[in-house]
Amino acid sequence: MHLLLENLTVVRKHRTVLTDVSIEFYPGLTYVLGLNGSGKSTLLHCLLKTIQFEGNISLNSRNIRNFSRIELAKQIAFVPQMQQLPGFMTVQEFVLMGRYPHLDSWGSYRTTDQQFVQHHLESLTIDHLKDRRVSQLSGGELQRVKLAKALCQDTPILLLDEPAQSLDPKAKEELAQLLTQLARDGILVVCVTHELAPVLDPQVRVLGLRGGRLVLDRHIDHAPLNRPELIKLVYH
Repeated sequence: MHLLLENLTVVRKHRTVLTDVSIEFYPGLTYVLGLNGSGKSTLLHCLLKTIQFEGNISLNSRNIRNFSRIELAKQIAFVPQMQQLPGFMTVQEFVLMGRYPHLDSWGSYRTTDQQFVQHHLESLTIDHLKDRRVSQLSGGELQRVKLAKALCQDTPILLLDEPAQSLDPKAKEELAQLLTQLARDGILVVCVTHELAPVLDPQVRVLGLRGGRLVLDRHIDHAPLNRPELIKLVYH
């Protein structure tokens, strides 16, 4: 799996949000840091083709503009920061929606789709919530449910926009461990975060955006950064 961004520029409402950003991604875990408004979420939405951009994005040497919506959904899953959720649905029904790109020719779910749901509900320890309405979930429970839906897409790329929001310290640590394991399993994981603890791990790649420009790209084979260095490079 190879994802290449070349000279990515985004202008929205007469404001330049991203400027000439070029990044090459391979399977593994990459955290993206930056102040609010630095272009982090915009970067993810470019990969999803949900906003207009200048420059090029290619997935396995194919221009991402040439992917249909279903084709792209089979390659990239997304856990958004904010999402309008169908509160009337049960958790099980909501997570099953992640299997939509894989529906059979009749547009029906199969037994294997239900097995995907059960597996990820159990792996995220939220199986006990499966019959609860989405509208009845706490913030932390909702984050796990959204992640389970994304994992059910069974894609080689996973994008997450501040998934640690609303999680307690223990849950944040478990999330970091899960993302590390997904990367070890060969998934290309890109996670936008404000959490500094997981990015200090020398085994993760760290990108920093400031004012829409890429100011930091620390690969896993580079010397680890400490907290003051990260703050100085990205947040000043």
